[in-house]
Amino acid sequence: MENTTKKIEDILKKASGEKLDIACKIYREISVCAGHESEALEYLCSYSENEESSGEWIVDEEITEEEKHQYVSSYGKMIDGSLEALLRENLPVKEFYSKLWEMIQNNTILESEKKKAFALYYIWIDARIPYFELEEGLEMSNKEYREYIKTHEEVLKKARFILLTPTDQKTQRASRLVKLLDELSDEKEKAVLMAQILEMRAKSSGVVRIVKGKAAERREG
Repeated sequence: MENTTKKIEDILKKASGEKLDIACKIYREISVCAGHESEALEYLCSYSENEESSGEWIVDEEITEEEKHQYVSSYGKMIDGSLEALLRENLPVKEFYSKLWEMIQNNTILESEKKKAFALYYIWIDARIPYFELEEGLEMSNKEYREYIKTHEEVLKKARFILLTPTDQKTQRASRLVKLLDELSDEKEKAVLMAQILEMRAKSSGVVRIVKGKAAERREG
């Protein structure tokens, strides 16, 4: 396992080229790490995001642009759906990566090494990776939620104003919203306000991108 993580780290630190081709090399390293594949996958997903390559060597093209577009079109939604289903389970971290690796390896539609490497790549570029197990969030009925909104109309109006008013720095807007949250003493009040802020932010920004790079991938495909 240590040897595999070292090889993955070496690739990330030195390789230059298309990320999909880099993913092909990493996939092979993970797949031969018998008994520790999910741990190697976790290592890749958890520690690669901020790794910068020196570009000492260039990886060979393993998947052409035409193949890449075909794979995005044919398998992108399926991979997203499988990942989404796993995320909904809110599994412990080790179990999540174990099932994620099984999903890549055991999916009969991904019958070739190239397609499995593409699945690894498509998961790797997802903004919901690295994975975290989350604590149980606050739940309330729709009726109670609406009552909180009605009771705190002025606070919500102010939050909307803060979101839409131009500022010189993002931290100015953020600090004002934090202060607004701090003025509320009840956990449910804060949760409802935060939910409304997120909803307002999504509407003001148009479509919220939940995956990094995938919008461009699909446009190209």
